[in-house]
Amino acid sequence: MPTTTGPQRTPRSERWRAGAALVKGGVMLLFGLAVLRQAVWRVWHPELPDSRTMGAVGILALAANLACFALLYRHRGDDLNMRSTWLCSRNDVVANLVVILAAGASWFTASRWPDLVVGSGIALLFVSSALGVIGEGRIALWGYRPRHLPEARPDSAGRSSAVTRPPARRSSAGRP
Repeated sequence: MPTTTGPQRTPRSERWRAGAALVKGGVMLLFGLAVLRQAVWRVWHPELPDSRTMGAVGILALAANLACFALLYRHRGDDLNMRSTWLCSRNDVVANLVVILAAGASWFTASRWPDLVVGSGIALLFVSSALGVIGEGRIALWGYRPRHLPEARPDSAGRSSAVTRPPARRSSAGRP
């Protein structure tokens, strides 16, 4: 059975990893849109958030997410899936910090607006990160070409045709 890590990766595993990144980006996008929808709904249906609960949950979540962030930090550039996982963790840490600030601001001002502004900002952060992950996943998936297949090159009419042999390599002197 082929492995999905290390130098023995198979072309299929790369496609599966790119597909998994697309799914993860889609989930991040849905989450961001759901939070944005909730923030817009709260504008029309005002309710003062419980700032003590917001702050307590924010602090507990921050502690857990900082631990995950620290574990993932050195692997953030390993591959697309690790990068998308690290982005989720980074977004969670940022979200926890601003939720704690919003809890304090909501308590101090006795207003729902800090919560709404922070919720909208978190939603936009998730949407932005999701679009980045989806874009990278699309490039990884559609830019994929198995090693055993020849590279497609356009002919003089602009149509793609498979090259049956690799292009000639040039020496360091610039001669074939």
